[in-house]
Amino acid sequence: MSGTVIQALRNCYKQCQNALRYMFYLPEKHLFPVEQFSDFSNESNALYHFFSKGIIEAFRTKSVEAFLTEIRGFFSLCSQHFYDPDWVRSCCCRCCEHLMLSLHTAPNDDVISSFVTQLTEAFTVQTLQSKMVDILSPFLLNSPSISVTDNQEIIRALTFIDAHYMEPITLEEIAKQANLNKSYLCRLFKQETNISVFAYVNQVRMRKAAQLLASKNSSLSIGAVASEVGIDDAFYFARKFKEFFGKSPREYRKDVAAGTL
Repeated sequence: MSGTVIQALRNCYKQCQNALRYMFYLPEKHLFPVEQFSDFSNESNALYHFFSKGIIEAFRTKSVEAFLTEIRGFFSLCSQHFYDPDWVRSCCCRCCEHLMLSLHTAPNDDVISSFVTQLTEAFTVQTLQSKMVDILSPFLLNSPSISVTDNQEIIRALTFIDAHYMEPITLEEIAKQANLNKSYLCRLFKQETNISVFAYVNQVRMRKAAQLLASKNSSLSIGAVASEVGIDDAFYFARKFKEFFGKSPREYRKDVAAGTL
């Protein structure tokens, strides 16, 4: 067998592997032709850092809303960019371990092993997200009552917000994406997520702004950061940011640079 044929077979094998692993994100998609599936995106240490840090902060403040926002945001970005499923699962395992260490929570080895098994064996991104909530929620409020919505209309609304937070999105646009009227969307959204539509939009924007302010490679002004997250008024942005984080955007950036945050 010639070297060309062997290489072609290797390429075909790799494409088939990619196609199977894409079922993590697209379980209903047809696998053929396998050529439609490209390689997965490179790992993002920054994304993991902000995810882990956000989860820990949510636990320290006992904030269910912040916890669910971090979970949804992380998995939404992973789904948008098609990060390697093995890396995503690894992030979840590391986050759980890091969280327990930081909160001085130490389940026995059998419990930790069970957590890792559940996360590493999650076949789809939706299952992995649900497993993360199931595993961590008892440690948050000593209650297993937290759940990730499986309502498809609200999932569409959340996905739209996560993808368009940098734009001046309206309730009409969100309702259209969810195929609901505005008043029913507001009621259902609060019922399913324990937070209002625009409170969720604001949380997403503030957390994205914090990522931009904390980036070592970013020289954006405060006004530019505000624009990047869909807010045209820099003063309004600064006020909302301080309400959310307890410090101004400049103070936040300074603390990150000094390593005191």
